[in-house]
Amino acid sequence: MGAAMSGRHDSHAWRKLRDQRRAQGRATLEPCAMCGGAIRWDLPGTHRLGPSVDHPNSLALGGELLPPLNELRMVHRKCNSRQGARISNYLQKNARGGPSPRNARKNAQNPQNASNNANSVSLAGPPT
Repeated sequence: MGAAMSGRHDSHAWRKLRDQRRAQGRATLEPCAMCGGAIRWDLPGTHRLGPSVDHPNSLALGGELLPPLNELRMVHRKCNSRQGARISNYLQKNARGGPSPRNARKNAQNPQNASNNANSVSLAGPPT
């Protein structure tokens, strides 16, 4: 079972876990779990096509910093960054307490947009 999220993302424990997972992925030439493309194992993890380790549940949404090794996924840095940006935008939008003024105007002009937005899938899961 993974450790609780107590510590920084750049902790020694995280770097050790990340390096173990990268070694597994490199040994099998594992493709990106998000897009299916080939990961460039010869590139550093800072390169957009290089290997990056993805948490099964986003840290921004309360995921564990140190989940079990078998739950970590190998992805491209660009895919991991894109996912992080979407989650960040989602959290910022919901922190404002509703649709942006632009969407509110669109919904007022076309009620069909409001019903489409109500039926959209949420990253937070089903309403409670």
